[in-house]
Amino acid sequence: MGVSPKAFVLSLILCFLVSAFSVSVAFASSSNWVEVVTFHNIVGFWATSRFNVFHDDWRIKWEIYPSNGSESPSLKVLVYHDMGHQGIENISSLTTHETTGILNIYNASGKFFLAFWATNTNSSSILIIEQNTDSIPEFPSWTIIPLVLTITLFSVIIKRNMKGV
Repeated sequence: MGVSPKAFVLSLILCFLVSAFSVSVAFASSSNWVEVVTFHNIVGFWATSRFNVFHDDWRIKWEIYPSNGSESPSLKVLVYHDMGHQGIENISSLTTHETTGILNIYNASGKFFLAFWATNTNSSSILIIEQNTDSIPEFPSWTIIPLVLTITLFSVIIKRNMKGV
């Protein structure tokens, strides 16, 4: 007893749909990060100029140096996405006492700006914006066979129906 053509077609369609929604992202090594802009003299309250990020994965690296006082440096960063006529959206924030670090931003490209508060820091402190130039979506290769089989099966069914008309 064989499988009915309808059941076979439905199983192929189901296989294709499952595979179509399993797209992954390839994360790049450290050599694929390119500097977009650097902001120097991170002291006090400040809003940066707008900058463009053309890749979905990007990051903010910081190096803050303590001023001559005994208190540890502090940094608060708010990341804003400038969406033109649609307004401004806060997409991420960071509060830290670490003197160096990285804040990763995923699935966001476009025009951005930062607002930050840096206390007990000196003028050597910097923020660096970098984008990952090799963050590309990957299509799983095993999905090609169900796609080809589905197209072939539909064309055979259509051809049979046209002969019967």
